[in-house]
Amino acid sequence: MRVARLLLCCVLLEDYSTNLGGTAITSDAMRQDGSSSATNPTLSDVPSFSEPIGNVTAAIGKEVALSCTIRKVGNYKVGWLRAEDQTILSMGDRKVIQSTRFFVTLENAKTKNQTQSREDEEATWQLHIRGLKEADRGCYMCQLNTKPMLSQLGCVDVLVPPDILSSGTSDGEVSVLEGENATLSCKASGRPPPRVFWRREKSDFILVRGVHDPLIQVDNLSGERLELTRVDRRQMGAYLCIARNEVPPAVSKRVNLKVNFPPSAKAPNQLLSSPLDTNVSLICLIEAYPKTINLWMRKEQVIMSGGRYEIDERGDPDEEWKTTIVLKIRRLEKADLGEYTCSASSSMGKAEATLRVYGKLSLPA
Repeated sequence: MRVARLLLCCVLLEDYSTNLGGTAITSDAMRQDGSSSATNPTLSDVPSFSEPIGNVTAAIGKEVALSCTIRKVGNYKVGWLRAEDQTILSMGDRKVIQSTRFFVTLENAKTKNQTQSREDEEATWQLHIRGLKEADRGCYMCQLNTKPMLSQLGCVDVLVPPDILSSGTSDGEVSVLEGENATLSCKASGRPPPRVFWRREKSDFILVRGVHDPLIQVDNLSGERLELTRVDRRQMGAYLCIARNEVPPAVSKRVNLKVNFPPSAKAPNQLLSSPLDTNVSLICLIEAYPKTINLWMRKEQVIMSGGRYEIDERGDPDEEWKTTIVLKIRRLEKADLGEYTCSASSSMGKAEATLRVYGKLSLPA
């Protein structure tokens, strides 16, 4: 690090010495008669920084510029280097680093105001960094080859949009038994650190346990971990982890929560009466996850769809654990009267519900 800084100093001093025709600043610049040498700079000719470089902040991929403004620069040389590792970026108006993302421009303030005196002359060396990367974050030094060398720092902060990390983040699907606790995790990075919050994908609210245990509705929950206590089937579904900071765009990760529980079967109307030669529909409501194999049976025989029998099965688009199965009998006959059973089976168990159909006398016209 010291070697790089000395190298820059030597190169700059060499350029300066060349520009002065071999003369150098010495401590015995005064003649014996008390007059100063015409070839050596006086105290009034010593350059100085006009203002601090300052710090800049920009998003990754953007361009930034650090401005180093020097008064009475004369024949001295200005260099830029990266403070952290002392990498030399430029010497005078020559770029040293090979990367095309770095370049230096010189702006002579005298061209703006031709009436300025020599004492007020200023020049600005701007270090430009294009296509900012995270590695560019840090401080940069503007150096002047005076003796002793003058330098000042300006720092660059690189903002980074949010990103959801695979490490520390739940897989796309989390499966638990009903009544167990579930944790959905979402690890995000970015600069500044992003805010992480959770929402339901197909709902305006999240169901969580309240103080007195019943499920309550909340719009969203903040934090990298979504803790669900004694999970209920109504909490099943897709959750979105959303990470957002000052740099767009926000990003999200979808985590599907599956709640496994044994099937249940229920007949809303267990007794059905219908006149003969009319159509009748038997309805059975199934709740289960994972999905069940559903059957209609009569006298221990499975009823297949066809002929006068039509079987329809419909899942609930919003609550995936709910299924409705319907057995439609066309032109009801006397032989159709009696008991019917709907059955739901899965790896979690089996459930049945029974319905009875009986005939109703038709009133004479």
